[in-house]
Amino acid sequence: MAEVKDQVVLIGQFETAQIGDGPLEQALTGLDIAFIGLFDLSVDLGTPGRFDAPKVNEWLGRLERAAEAARVVLGTFAPNPDYAGQAVARGYRYIALESDLAILQRSFRNLLRAVKDFA
Repeated sequence: MAEVKDQVVLIGQFETAQIGDGPLEQALTGLDIAFIGLFDLSVDLGTPGRFDAPKVNEWLGRLERAAEAARVVLGTFAPNPDYAGQAVARGYRYIALESDLAILQRSFRNLLRAVKDFA
């Protein structure tokens, strides 16, 4: 256990507004990464899919400040490369780019277009 202790990464997923009601420092204690489930968070805040909504930005700001104070790496979902760039500018270092479904859909559409060109 002593050998692998430093090899394990502990990631906490934050995707409800409720966690922001208490002391965030306690929620971050012991974590290596605080990952924000952005879509679920926006739903919970009443702004589904609106990642730039004031409520979402206010909540993110609180978590970002707490994570910086606790020296915890921030992570999030980025629905597109532009959002990923914005997240990096805000200090996020662990970023899931797009969803697996979106990537598969785009690849499948491209495949269908290529096949239609031969038909």
